[in-house]
Amino acid sequence: MPNSLFLSTSVVFIDGGGCVKYPFYGETVPQDRRQEFNDKLLYLIGNGKTAECEISGADIYNLYTGDGGLHGLNRQDYDNYAEYSEAKKEIENGQFFTPPSLCRLVAESLDPAEDALIADLTCGAGGFFNFLPTESNLYGCEIDTKAYKVARHLYPKANLENGDIRAYASTVRFDYVVGNPPYNLNWWIGKGENMLSQLYYCVKAAELLKPYGILAVITPMSFLADEFSNGAQIEEMETRFRFLGQVALPEDAFASIGVARFPTKLQFWQKHNGTERVRSYRTELDDTLSPGFDCEQASSWIAEHLLSEAKGLILQNRYNVVQELAKEKEMSEEFQYQVQKMLYQIKCHPKTRDSYTKCYEYLYRYCTQKQPDGMKYEEWEKKRITEKKVLAYLRKALSRQNMKPSQDRITLVKRNYDFVYKGYSHKVRLTMSDDMKRPVPIYEVVSSDGVGNFPG
Repeated sequence: MPNSLFLSTSVVFIDGGGCVKYPFYGETVPQDRRQEFNDKLLYLIGNGKTAECEISGADIYNLYTGDGGLHGLNRQDYDNYAEYSEAKKEIENGQFFTPPSLCRLVAESLDPAEDALIADLTCGAGGFFNFLPTESNLYGCEIDTKAYKVARHLYPKANLENGDIRAYASTVRFDYVVGNPPYNLNWWIGKGENMLSQLYYCVKAAELLKPYGILAVITPMSFLADEFSNGAQIEEMETRFRFLGQVALPEDAFASIGVARFPTKLQFWQKHNGTERVRSYRTELDDTLSPGFDCEQASSWIAEHLLSEAKGLILQNRYNVVQELAKEKEMSEEFQYQVQKMLYQIKCHPKTRDSYTKCYEYLYRYCTQKQPDGMKYEEWEKKRITEKKVLAYLRKALSRQNMKPSQDRITLVKRNYDFVYKGYSHKVRLTMSDDMKRPVPIYEVVSSDGVGNFPG
């Protein structure tokens, strides 16, 4: 690793479990060098020089720490702490990246399946993604352009958007939403209303989760801490979720990014299907993690005591989700049967298993599509997804189970009304001329006596 950029001390690689893209070096970037490292890394990424300078993805993952704690403001320059705090929030925008130990804790507690769709709605540089399976099934939204560029570089297959969570509109529904949203910001949500940033994150997650989907969110300890003072916020949550449990995190969990002591907790919620409030919330903590906690032991305890029943519901209803979506849109029974059957076949066959997620996404788009404002009915009728289009999409995916192996040959074929040359592999199709690709009508061959151009 280049000494000009990296710490000169020895590097200790920390094992992050079985689903890790980049290893954790186990070192904290000195506070007085964080801005320097951030700027250099952004320059190298922006100019495509990371490989030239021998900077790996693991180096970037460990050394880019974001803007949190780098406000550069002096408390003495403000009349009171409230003004100082508001100035900090405006600069940092609540951006404090989640430490690898906490990202790993969340990922190993949830232990999502490889085909699970997972979102982080304020993903920063993608800290959670490092510990989650199947990069192409990960979705993220990040308002800070710098952090977004880093995340895009580290996780090129993930589905990332550079924008405000309040404008984020995904075409898919997720099995899990994880996150560490900005804390205690008053976000304008329209109609003259504001909402606390961490509460808005949860409300937005409820919109995007599948039935029985799970939300894992890191919040300040003060969030929903008192049933009397926070009663309205608790009701907002219980109209959407069933509460699963919460654990207190070490107060020094964010010390690596300049926050010496700040009490936080990790909460788990499961989306329910009713519109009535489910009274499940309790302010008591289920466990308290100490500094330097054993991640494997802690995640096993959470999975067993807080998540086992919820995970069971996800598995139990895995192929009944279509029925839940059908409640939101009229579907024929035959269509539901065909969809469930084909999704099961796609999921089980090794040749089509990787298509399952995209097929489900297409079904979800069908179930939730709405005619855009201003679009004429005639245009909408052409563009909208229908039951027929969904079934055709699934059949096309299923057809890969019996695909013939490609052959490096070009053959003249006769169709109903013309002749055309057909290449049976991508390799030979690249060698075909435009004339060979042009269909020639049979009448043209006969009238021009061009049989010699078409051997056989």
